[in-house]
Amino acid sequence: MTSTCVRLLQAQAEDNKLRMEYLRRREEREDVESCMRREAEKRRQEREVVEGERLQQMATMKSKWDLATELLSNPSVEASVRQVAGEFLKKLFTND
Repeated sequence: MTSTCVRLLQAQAEDNKLRMEYLRRREEREDVESCMRREAEKRRQEREVVEGERLQQMATMKSKWDLATELLSNPSVEASVRQVAGEFLKKLFTND
């Protein structure tokens, strides 16, 4: 009877040991996955910021381009202003 109880306690101890090892490994795996998700989210947010800045720069450049084009097409604008607008557009197109 005593040996049966001892074997039962040993089996329970071994079972608990295996459960603890399983839980430890699962927690480690979850920590790694969580870290990977945080890094992926951080990279996604960085890409969104860069893309937003790029779109804003493009919109600003387009508005400048539209204004310069409008100035060039308006005959009532002074020649010096038209010249500056033309130089701006030349510079814009030669840099691209």
